[in-house]
Amino acid sequence: MTRGVQISGTILMNGVDIHGADIDVPMHRRRFGWVAQKPDPFVKTIFENVAYDPRIHGLVRRRKALADHVEKALRQAWLWDEVKDVLPRKSGHDISGG
Repeated sequence: MTRGVQISGTILMNGVDIHGADIDVPMHRRRFGWVAQKPDPFVKTIFENVAYDPRIHGLVRRRKALADHVEKALRQAWLWDEVKDVLPRKSGHDISGG
């Protein structure tokens, strides 16, 4: 949930209001996917943005394996050299989308 945002009405997915108070957001996000028109990172660090998906899907369990996974993904996207020194503290919103 984003602070200051007001939502009215309902959006139902399989008969369940996706904005309901009892929704487990990470579990709900596992049930669908989307392709954004432009990059839309979470308000988290670059590391946490890249680590989000493998973490919620249980693809990696140990911190070292997660760090290796993040590095591999960033290398594949040709971003590693640009972000390796600021990875744990720089926001995902601070990197170039193009």
